[in-house]
Amino acid sequence: MPAGDITVYAFLEAAPGKIDELLATLTRSQAWCENHEPGCLQYRISQDPKDPHKVCVFEVYKDRAALDFHIASDASKANVAFYAAGGLTKPLEEQDIRIHTEYRASA
Repeated sequence: MPAGDITVYAFLEAAPGKIDELLATLTRSQAWCENHEPGCLQYRISQDPKDPHKVCVFEVYKDRAALDFHIASDASKANVAFYAAGGLTKPLEEQDIRIHTEYRASA
């Protein structure tokens, strides 16, 4: 199974009263990725229309090295600091975060 892009699906739930701060933090991270991380192919933020405190961050990286670079970035560290300071309903480790590798069939 040849490896392709790395996709991250992060389903996050903002703590009460923290949704605006969460969206601002994620928007700064999105801008950072677009301007400083050539290995980040997509970084999208979406909000659940039925529950606006729930957000999905959809990220695509060209490979594992690009994802690791993002995780080590100041933008990512700022996100983690916000989460740890009570920005989410539960710790980041307990949020629904999925990392998938794109499947590419051999020719």
